[in-house]
Amino acid sequence: MEYRDLIKHPKFKDDWLLSGGNEFGRLFNGIGKNADGTQQFVGTNTCVWIDKSQVPKNKKVTYARIVVDVRPEKAEPNRTRITAGGDKLDYYGDVSTETASLETAKISFNSIVSTPGAKFMTMDISNMYLNTPLKDFQYM
Repeated sequence: MEYRDLIKHPKFKDDWLLSGGNEFGRLFNGIGKNADGTQQFVGTNTCVWIDKSQVPKNKKVTYARIVVDVRPEKAEPNRTRITAGGDKLDYYGDVSTETASLETAKISFNSIVSTPGAKFMTMDISNMYLNTPLKDFQYM
């Protein structure tokens, strides 16, 4: 089901409204308070609300797409993510992310496997893209 259908369905409405609210909170300036008064979800200030009249004349405006998924292994299993329709935007800066080559990965794995007692750790950088400022604002 799409997000718009989930938030209308009596069985799923509450869970998906909570998930969507949490995503908006992360993208904007946070949402909710814990019992001790601290912020439940700290915002990234990736997005800000503006009036349509504030969009520069030379800029295109795109659509927002809300994508949902259920990930039972996560602390928050109902996952709502908002993506900008990139096919409608013109951004002339660098939008790529450097990654290791296949050769680098093979050498690293081979070294780990062939070294007795070796340990290996991998990490995921949370909100990497949300916290990467662009040189030019985009609008949706």
